[in-house]
Amino acid sequence: MADEWNPEVDVKNEILDRLPPEILDTFTPEQRAALWGAAKPSTWRRHPIDIRLSVPLLGSRLFLAIVSGVERRSPDRRRRDSQTHPLLTGSNIFFLIVIFAVALAVGSVLTDILRWLTDAFSLTAPMATGIVQPK
Repeated sequence: MADEWNPEVDVKNEILDRLPPEILDTFTPEQRAALWGAAKPSTWRRHPIDIRLSVPLLGSRLFLAIVSGVERRSPDRRRRDSQTHPLLTGSNIFFLIVIFAVALAVGSVLTDILRWLTDAFSLTAPMATGIVQPK
């Protein structure tokens, strides 16, 4: 890992940039390499479901990401993630309510369209009653 670190390029890392220069100057190359290794972004593996959208919203943009796949995080990492990113926050609850309302509206419209199509095709098709009339 130490041989991956290039101080001319890698020192521009966000975390290293936030360190005061007098502190950063005291680090040995091995310490800088270790810090860079700990601070560099983790590699993101491909997931079976990876949907990323950027949607315009009231003069700004809303970023939405849905990623799904086999769970590879350790129990400690899952516990830490659930503490740092709790599911039940005000904005998450609001988002879920809006998504639920949109799903209900879309479902209602699709049900009406399906009912209309069923009625339209049943008027043109002959009705089968199951009773045969003698001649």
